[in-house]
Amino acid sequence: RWRGAPGDLRDWVGLYRAGETDVSRYLGFIYTEAAFAGEAAIVPDTADGPILPGDYELRLLHDESYVVLATAAIALLP
Repeated sequence: RWRGAPGDLRDWVGLYRAGETDVSRYLGFIYTEAAFAGEAAIVPDTADGPILPGDYELRLLHDESYVVLATAAIALLP
């Protein structure tokens, strides 16, 4: 879920390993489709193997860029 997004067409939410410093290394993403608030499911790209239990982050990024607007920590449990 997100809220307070700028509402630009290509704002997006990316899934990252916790602490990942390279914003281009997301594990999966969805576009917010210009919604200021909403809810969606991210399906990770498993080309590099399955997403394992552990600590991750969801990041709201601005309009097809790597400018991070907000971050939320999440944990994937076994």
